[in-house]
Amino acid sequence: MAGRDCFRFVPRSLESVAAQLDSAVDVCVIDDASLDERQPEFMQRFCRNHAWTFIRNEDHRGSLYNHVAAVDALSPEPEDVIVSVDADDRLSGPDALGKVRAYYDHFQPLLTYGSYVPDPDDWRVMPAKHLPDEVIVTNAYRAFCARDTDEDPIWFNHLRTLKHSLFARLDPAIDFMHSDGSWFKTCYDLAITIPALEMASGRHLMLPEVLYIYTRDNPSSDCYIHTDAIERDKARIFSLQPKEPLFEIVVPPQIERLP
Repeated sequence: MAGRDCFRFVPRSLESVAAQLDSAVDVCVIDDASLDERQPEFMQRFCRNHAWTFIRNEDHRGSLYNHVAAVDALSPEPEDVIVSVDADDRLSGPDALGKVRAYYDHFQPLLTYGSYVPDPDDWRVMPAKHLPDEVIVTNAYRAFCARDTDEDPIWFNHLRTLKHSLFARLDPAIDFMHSDGSWFKTCYDLAITIPALEMASGRHLMLPEVLYIYTRDNPSSDCYIHTDAIERDKARIFSLQPKEPLFEIVVPPQIERLP
């Protein structure tokens, strides 16, 4: 859980994770060099009270670097599941992570995405959708996300999770950086999920239940203040060579609810 200068949203974000009925989780919270001192102070105090890991960056690093730093700090096992929650967003209820665990236990995916609602409501963002079978069987996720014929071509939206065994195969020097060695400052969702989908060979799930609340009124969000960086990072991600599937490709089930 990482964020920069979003203090107004941080308490409810951290509380939503602390309130989970499934408590068998490790949490890392990162302040990305906020200018408002209240944010790192609150995060550090909250993490101390809940025995979570806290990191404070001296310089602004960006969401992708922070994601990698959080995973490294927690040293997960290969079968552990990495769950991405931004520090200005929140889980939908105390059973959100329990539901994610139940989907993993029953279907044994390598990664999942969905579902969320925006807060406040915003017609500009689209719900998570099942990826087309043709995209899956041809491993064409990168080209599908790069198309300009859809107002919102990214269908694998919050809540995003994946097995650490899959995440560990990603190479930051290739998957997370520009050719000059600088990290992508935005688009951590694309940088992680696209190559993960390519390697997972269809062993993913779109979860239909609302598990995540996506904050749309944070004026410091990347989508509002880092639009140029987003376009540059997207262009680099879409230009990379697709990953080879790890297994024979299958089409995942389209599920409406837990069995």
